[in-house]
Amino acid sequence: MNTEITSLRPYLRGLPIIILSMIIAVMCAKKYLSYLTPMYQSIAKIKLADIHEGTTGSNLFKDLDVFATSNKIQGEIEVIKSKNIILRTLNKIDFKTEIYRVGKLKTTEIHSDRPFIAEIQLNNPALYDQDIAISILDTQQYEINIPSTQSIHKGIFGDTLKIEEEAIIFLDLNKELIHTKPSLKLIDHYIIHVLSDQTAYDKVNKNLNVVSTEKDVAVLKIIYKSCVPEKSALFVNALAETYIEDYIELKYQAAKITSDFLSQQIDAMYNKLNTSENRIEQFKENKNIINLRQETETDLRKIAQLKIQQTNVKMSLEAIEELHDYIQKGKDDFLELAPNFEAFTDLLSTEMIKKIKELQAEKAELLKTYKANTLQVQTVDEKIGFYTSYFIESIHNTKKNLKTKYANLTQDIQEAEKSFEGLPQKEKMLVILERDFRLNENSYMFLNEKKIEADIAKAARISFHRIISKASASKAPVSPNKIIILLVAAVIGLFGSIFLIFVLHALKERVHSLSNIEKSTTIPVLYNTPRLTSDSITTSHFQKQVLSMIINGVVEKQNIIGLTSINNDHGSAFHALHISNTLISQGYKVCFLSIGDQATKSNDQNGKITIQATDFLSRSYDQLRHYFSDLTSQYDFVVVENEAFHHNLIAEVLMQFFDCNLYVVDSRKTLLKDLIKFNKVQDKYQLKNVHFVFNRDKYNPNVLVDIRNGIVKILSIFKRASHA
Repeated sequence: MNTEITSLRPYLRGLPIIILSMIIAVMCAKKYLSYLTPMYQSIAKIKLADIHEGTTGSNLFKDLDVFATSNKIQGEIEVIKSKNIILRTLNKIDFKTEIYRVGKLKTTEIHSDRPFIAEIQLNNPALYDQDIAISILDTQQYEINIPSTQSIHKGIFGDTLKIEEEAIIFLDLNKELIHTKPSLKLIDHYIIHVLSDQTAYDKVNKNLNVVSTEKDVAVLKIIYKSCVPEKSALFVNALAETYIEDYIELKYQAAKITSDFLSQQIDAMYNKLNTSENRIEQFKENKNIINLRQETETDLRKIAQLKIQQTNVKMSLEAIEELHDYIQKGKDDFLELAPNFEAFTDLLSTEMIKKIKELQAEKAELLKTYKANTLQVQTVDEKIGFYTSYFIESIHNTKKNLKTKYANLTQDIQEAEKSFEGLPQKEKMLVILERDFRLNENSYMFLNEKKIEADIAKAARISFHRIISKASASKAPVSPNKIIILLVAAVIGLFGSIFLIFVLHALKERVHSLSNIEKSTTIPVLYNTPRLTSDSITTSHFQKQVLSMIINGVVEKQNIIGLTSINNDHGSAFHALHISNTLISQGYKVCFLSIGDQATKSNDQNGKITIQATDFLSRSYDQLRHYFSDLTSQYDFVVVENEAFHHNLIAEVLMQFFDCNLYVVDSRKTLLKDLIKFNKVQDKYQLKNVHFVFNRDKYNPNVLVDIRNGIVKILSIFKRASHA
């Protein structure tokens, strides 16, 4: 804990400097801020159209690429920041002409509080971005200085001033503003800048930022900074409106171009459709086609029916032929064949078979009574013969009729099948013609639908982008941030002063504390002396220290006590004087010897001797030894205020004659590196009974007091020099 306090002691002592540095830094920052031009920020928000989730009408042209392009947020950001949109905005709000009021320390741009209206047409491109100086003489006249002419021209408010071939200038008083603000200063010096397109774009683009509010959220923030709050708000609102107007114009132009293109395509497609219709009509007329599919189906059904009839006739014919052949082979015994006439199923044949069977039964009954040659039996045989002949003739006629019918059916089928000759080719051609017709018809219908949609889009001059938050003029500037700058200045002053104290402390580090002495040397510290503020405290302190030295055997009678320091003002004279006075007050006979050119305060006691250091330089070692031996024989103690190491004349030589060497170091004046000198002297002369005396222990004076004392000291030096 003590080590930490010791390390912080230089900074605690330099606290006034630290505070002063912070105050100076803050004052400099305030002065710096007074010269800075504040920047004001305005923000407008735009909600982008979304073809998936936005207004239904945004899907109107989903089938055409020109209308179905998805709104990419990053792409829209680049569109807003594009040079074309920015220049259109600047032309709308006339930001290319800037007017500045010239002050003694800084030049300030004015916009809404312009005391005059300026319209300038530059015919010389070299005049763009140049300073055009204007001095208002009174409410009637002004002077203007064009850089290219290097001459002053006078003009009158309300009149057009033509300056050679360089420019045409029209200035008029802003009477409405002057009437509203009577205190507005008119007579002054001004500078007008007419910006070129590139310069105006670069200047705006530098302070413009367009960002999305959140990732994948189609809401954009347009942020613009300007030294004039009205300009920042005016620009972002105008930029948002220009962007939407450009979107509407682009949408209208796309719809118009699409509508014109569709009109041309509809006319061409209409002609193709008519051609397709005519080709189908001509083909059907040439091929006698009404409805090919129905006609084909009807013919197929007809042929199928004819073939069925032909098959039935063929089956009947084959049965009749088989029956005919069978009867021809067994006609002599026709009655035995009659039961096999199953092929005849018509009513006439059935009745005839029944009649023959009845006659056969009747004959059989008659033969039981009569003989075969009787009239009754012969009559029945004649009837049976009649029916049998008729039946055979009927079979023959039936066979002939069936052959005729079969031949007719075969001819009809051949005639019907002739209609299918070339049918695949006709179907192929008809399919091709109908397909071409359907393609043209579908294209024609599609183009008409798109034409209607394009006409609707062309008529609807609306935007699916919309401004959801307009910008307003900011009352507080966003930069410079005065609080941050002042805090940073204070921190810089704080750390700067701390660093300066650290560097000075490192370059010229003092002893400061007992721990520093103990770390830097092996020589022990005999005692430490705090800052003594009164005579009573001083007397009490030295009485304790002298008594302790005698009790602990550090000094004895007939000892020479030598007090040495690096410089005269490090406390060796003070300690030597008070040790001498304390010994005298205790009844000892003391010789107080002061060596050097410095003046020593008189103690009004016996034994006070002052010797110049140069007096010892001429003496030999033996002479010096005899000199000090004589003193110790005459006095109980000899207290020597040795010459300081700073002079380095005889100090080291005399220290070997002292019985007790006390090195006096001062906490505020003795450098830490000087302690090595004491070690070197001790090793060089093999000195014994060597101790440190730490003067002004724990003394940490106010640095302002030190500065004051330093100034007083410097003034006294100059005063002595002037008297000399």
